Formats: sequence, C-alpha cells, structure tokens
Amino acid sequence: MDADVIEAVKNSLSPRSIFKHEQLKKEDMPLRNYCFPSSMWNRYYVPVQTILLSFCILFIFYADMTTRDLALSLPPRQTDPWWTYLTSITVHHNAWHLWQNMLILLIPGTIFETMHGGFTLQGVFWVSGITGTLAEATCSDTRSRIYMGMSPAVLGIIGAYLGHLALNWNETRFRLTVAAALTIYTGTSIAVYTNKPQYNIAHLSHVAGFTQGVYVGILAVHNECLERGERVLRVIAFFLSSAGIILTVFRVGDNAIRDV
Repeated sequence: MDADVIEAVKNSLSPRSIFKHEQLKKEDMPLRNYCFPSSMWNRYYVPVQTILLSFCILFIFYADMTTRDLALSLPPRQTDPWWTYLTSITVHHNAWHLWQNMLILLIPGTIFETMHGGFTLQGVFWVSGITGTLAEATCSDTRSRIYMGMSPAVLGIIGAYLGHLALNWNETRFRLTVAAALTIYTGTSIAVYTNKPQYNIAHLSHVAGFTQGVYVGILAVHNECLERGERVLRVIAFFLSSAGIILTVFRVGDNAIRDV
C-alpha cells in the first residue's frame, strides 16, 4: 500500500484509534525487537559486592582456622546445626585452598558483577554454594569427614556465564572466545573429576554448584533482547533449579544419621 494512502488513513482516525493501531503494530512485531540495553558496562563501576564478599571470607577463614566450628561434618547428623550448610561455604582447609577459590571469585566475579550487578552475583554465589553443599551431604559415603569451601559457589559464577551466553549470544562481544574458554574449562574439569577422582575433593558439590549456576544465571542475568524461546528457557531453568534444591533437601533429611 502506498505510504501517502496509509498516512491519509491515519489522519482520518481519532487519537484513540491511532493509539490502538500503534499497539497492534507493536504486538505484531517480533519479540526480538524488545531490547533492554544494559547500563552496567561503566568504566567507573566499582565491584563493591565482590570486594566485600572477598574480605568477609578472608576474615572468617583466619578467625575460624583453629576451631573449625563453621565447617560441615559428613555424613550429616540430625543434631547438626542447620547453619553449617551455609557457613561451610566461607571456610577452607588451608590458605592454598582459599586462594584458589579467591582467584576465581575476584577475576570472573568482578567481570560478572560489572555486567549484571552485585545482587545478581550474590544470588548466584549463595544459591550455587548451598546447592553444592546439600548435594555433597547426599553422598552415600559413610566415612567421617569435614566439608568446607566455596568451590561450588565460585563454579556457579562460571556456570552463570553460560546462562549469560544462552540469553545474550547475539549481544555478547567476543562470544566465540568466551564460549571456547568455558568449553575448555568445563571439559578439563569433567575429565579430571572422571579420570582422577580424589578423596579430598568434593566432586559432587562442584558439579552441582556449576549446574545450579547455569540455571540461576539464566533466571537472573540481564537479558539484552527478549526472544521467543528465552521465556521457555527461563521456565525450564526455574523448574530444574527448584527441583534440584528440593530433592537434595529431602535426600539430606533421609540420609541424616540419628543420634541415639
């Protein structure tokens, strides 16, 4: 239809009809056009949450180094304090264990917070960490041991990058490089865990934390442009994330040792 004819028809409509016409046009547009550019990429942005989290973990590590009261005893007992499932994330076996995790927290964590904000970082960190801790407590290993460390939490941040790529593939710069790095890291970790399992490494918690990080990342990261399949992807991620937490909680309760 000629543009002049369209303009003449619009001029003959009332303002209310024109508004309705524009709304219908907007609804007919593909969802790809609904974009919400992020303002987080600011060179003056300071990753406050990452810095505060790092200082808190450092303080707790050195304060609890001798007592280990904040660590989680495995296999779990019904009389164990519930808060050890949370505090065990903040303590570590030794300084080397601590600084390995701190390196992941400070570098990828800073970038992630700059992209998606401090509250998103905290959500990914704690949900992934708690899920990993619960998953390790479901292990059928009956040997007495102490569980501690934020490895599942920081691996959850790595997993959340996959969630970011899933939602913002076309909007991510250097996406192929980032995807290749994540693939190599994930593949190497799986190969090490599969071929050379070590007793002093909580492999199940690492896998659970990373997987939960992917789900929470899909739910929580900033979505630059809304596409049709991404709503379905987020619904699937929500159910998988919730199911993982619920199943591990019930499994821990069933496996907990009764104190006579």
